[in-house]
Amino acid sequence: MELQDIQKTLETLSDNQVVQGHLLGRIEQAIARHDAILDRHEGILERHGRAIESIANGMVTLQSVVARVVDAVQEMQGNMRELAEGQKVMQASMDHLFQSMDRFIRDLESNGHERG
Repeated sequence: MELQDIQKTLETLSDNQVVQGHLLGRIEQAIARHDAILDRHEGILERHGRAIESIANGMVTLQSVVARVVDAVQEMQGNMRELAEGQKVMQASMDHLFQSMDRFIRDLESNGHERG
């Protein structure tokens, strides 16, 4: 009976080795799948890193452009103020000219000249 027990034990060991072989095969397949997934994720992370870097560079450029636009608008506001002041001076000069012309015409009329 010992021989039968030994054979039974050997069969059990053999069966266990087959099962372990299948399990190791499955584990290796799962590891290979996970490695592939990790590789894909690594590629995605690299692309995202480049995209974030590109966005950051774009933001720096945008900030520079906005700063230049703000400077241009401020300069334009100064020019508009100067223009408004110039218009006030011109309007006052024109008012003064019209008043002078009106007085001149009235003086002519008072001296007997008719409006023409």
